[in-house]
Amino acid sequence: MKIKIYFKSFLIFIFAIPTLNSCVRNNDFQTPPLICNNRFDASTTTMAAFVATAPANATITIPATGTPVIFDAYVISSDENGNFYKTISIQDRPENPTVGLQMEVDRASNYADFPVGSHIRIKANGLVLGTDHGTIKIGSVDPVYAIGRIPASLFSRYISGVCNGSNMEIVPIVPTVVSSLSVAKNTKYLNTLVVVNNLKFAPTDLGKTYLDYVSGEGTDTDRNILDAFSNKSIIRNSAFFIGGKKSIPAGSGSIIFVVSRYNFTWQNIIRSLEDVKITN
Repeated sequence: MKIKIYFKSFLIFIFAIPTLNSCVRNNDFQTPPLICNNRFDASTTTMAAFVATAPANATITIPATGTPVIFDAYVISSDENGNFYKTISIQDRPENPTVGLQMEVDRASNYADFPVGSHIRIKANGLVLGTDHGTIKIGSVDPVYAIGRIPASLFSRYISGVCNGSNMEIVPIVPTVVSSLSVAKNTKYLNTLVVVNNLKFAPTDLGKTYLDYVSGEGTDTDRNILDAFSNKSIIRNSAFFIGGKKSIPAGSGSIIFVVSRYNFTWQNIIRSLEDVKITN
């Protein structure tokens, strides 16, 4: 008798399982939509005014406490294709910027959180600002380097998206049209997005690829470019650039790039091959 009762109970339980599962499926907890919250208060200064305080050949540390130092900026770089390794280039306006800045960060895949055009807000308290190897940078206090990389674990303490409704605001970035490579070698364009027309790669680089390879491994590589006035400059690509095996194009056209400098060497950095608009 007891066996029959137990067996009957077992059958009831087995047949009840689909019903229970059905109930769970019909009442799944829905993931709430992401809500953008401005982490920092409104800007207390402009990016231009902030950058203007950077010493020419030294650094300063923004006091961690006291008056908040907060400014807005727009992301113009992307590490999605391997360039801009552990750096983010920003400028003060999406169009006709007056100043640019390089942020040192100890994290990769920054494009996933802050794609090109992201309107961001930076709270600089506790960070280091200054000129390092010819470029104005902002980063972390570091025992070895003048301006260190902001640790990934502290990144959100200093940078946040600016909301447009429930989402972070992302706007088109319009490259500044610069008439020549010579004109682009001006500190006012450092870490800003520009475009120069009527460019071509130097004849000595035709037939090569964007990267040089040693034992199958890419290396940091410079490729020479010329403008219509025979001015010269370089496109510099990281060893991690995923377009490295593509051939250098012949012909002429425009190139969009972020203006950079290492000590006295001006170098221009593309975000992807889409920035190179050269046709035969």
